[in-house]
Amino acid sequence: MSDYHTLGGTLRKLWPGEVDAFKDHLLRLDADARRLRFCGLVRDQFIEDYCATAQRLGTVIYGYFIDGVPVAVGEMRALYDSQPSEAEVALTVEKDYRDLGIGTALMSRIIRSARNRHVRRLHMICLVENIRMQQIARKHKAQLRHMQGTTVGELDPPYPTPLSLWLENVDDNSGYVSAAIDAL
Repeated sequence: MSDYHTLGGTLRKLWPGEVDAFKDHLLRLDADARRLRFCGLVRDQFIEDYCATAQRLGTVIYGYFIDGVPVAVGEMRALYDSQPSEAEVALTVEKDYRDLGIGTALMSRIIRSARNRHVRRLHMICLVENIRMQQIARKHKAQLRHMQGTTVGELDPPYPTPLSLWLENVDDNSGYVSAAIDAL
């Protein structure tokens, strides 16, 4: 079994100028993948409107890039008016790149980002049949419960440490260089 390390891609944050790449990734998803991601059928216009909010404060998006194109994305969006701070997590992986560990790696980065931003609770909501998302949540020790056709996962990131802050900074710097090279 291969894993994502053998693909030669780059796992990094999406930068503000890459919202169109994020949108293109979501638009490439087939109808079933869109249904699993958004807990229902959505049209292209919904995705375009959704991506228009991707740069709001409290949103962090990671992508796994092959040849400068994101083939998988992990999102963390702050839930406003929550005290202490809470956020929602979502993952999407294009069909040809599933079951290689990319979703798990994206979730690890999201958890570290949440930790470094003092997010006290992460929420994940998916359809009951979204087994892959549930497996990723379990790997990260999320507590799962089933409610009315959906699965709700919650996990509490640990407090930040100098090491977690430094690691994100190092990843951001190398990711910025990778993004600049991809843009050439």
